[in-house]
Amino acid sequence: MAEYCDVMAQKLRMCQSFAFCSDGCPLNELQFCGKNTGEKINADFPKVEKAVMKWASEHKGPEYPTWTEYFRWTGVLPVWSGHEILDHTPIPAEIAVKLGVEPRAGGHEQLD
Repeated sequence: MAEYCDVMAQKLRMCQSFAFCSDGCPLNELQFCGKNTGEKINADFPKVEKAVMKWASEHKGPEYPTWTEYFRWTGVLPVWSGHEILDHTPIPAEIAVKLGVEPRAGGHEQLD
């Protein structure tokens, strides 16, 4: 099973994309919609997880630059410097918005 936090983050993103559960939300069919009716305690959670992750794979959110790219733009890291983890870790959307970083324009390019 996918990690709980990832599933819940994707569920929140999915819920925010529908004005009403009846507008085509996959969780409405499973009677597990937290937006209008409250989440059901007796839901089939593996089905909920599968529906959420399927929706998320079909509706990719914006992708932001990596932390290394951001630190290079701001002058914190020199061009020749890199970091094993930061080179491959995109800035989370909520942090990128606060920093004023724009999402990538449709590509998934990474640092060389």
